[in-house]
Amino acid sequence: MAMVYLNQSSIAVPMADYHHLDLSTISDASISDASISSISNASISDASISDAISDATLDCKPEQPIVPSSHPTDRKHKIRIFTLESLTDLLNGVQISFDGNHNDMTQLWSQEELNVRRRVVQFFKTRAKKRIMASFKAVDPIELPNNGIFVSCLYWYDKKTQCDKWYFTSTDYLNLLESLTGIRLTSDEKNRIRRNLEEYKPITVGKNKNDSDDIYKDLMSYSFAKPRNAEKDIKIYEWRHLLHAIDKIIKKYSGKKRRNK
Repeated sequence: MAMVYLNQSSIAVPMADYHHLDLSTISDASISDASISSISNASISDASISDAISDATLDCKPEQPIVPSSHPTDRKHKIRIFTLESLTDLLNGVQISFDGNHNDMTQLWSQEELNVRRRVVQFFKTRAKKRIMASFKAVDPIELPNNGIFVSCLYWYDKKTQCDKWYFTSTDYLNLLESLTGIRLTSDEKNRIRRNLEEYKPITVGKNKNDSDDIYKDLMSYSFAKPRNAEKDIKIYEWRHLLHAIDKIIKKYSGKKRRNK
């Protein structure tokens, strides 16, 4: 069952019930499993969801975005109809900036990072209305944080070009995008975004595919900050494209004009 997390206390509410909650009646002290059922059935408008995103503190875990990007357009029958306009509305006017050069993350690795062929990069964010400011740093492999926004910088020696290369996975990319924006993407939206990323010429890695056995085994072996969701083929992109790809998608949707309904 899809869940929505209402605040930093990680209060989980079934997504189907989320759209009938009166957020004005909710406080940290009053929320409990028993009290959720007693909250009045007030509908939530597109505007109120957008306001919630603007005002919320967006330091959630990758698996705990703030709000869903889509909602039922037929509340009477609770039919989930996902539309492009919902994502466009939520990102309307949003801008993002990054502090630092993410390509520095490919340099000066410790011996432990070299041994596992991965550096874990932690992202941090602050938000002022429509402006998202993000920074990042390498995670000490000895002192792993309990929670945060993590992206794996993966090392792979390209036998064809005989060059050292670094990559990120599509899973990490989508988690990072959700965490920075505070928007929970639907499956349709994720697929649409993946298609937009094809210009970065991803490589599909898997068992016995593209001489990628080594990096695929590495992907499956990481237990902390897993850069994949399941044991299946996965697309990887060159690390140098990461921040441009985030900025590209946000600009793509934030600049679109909302159609009259």
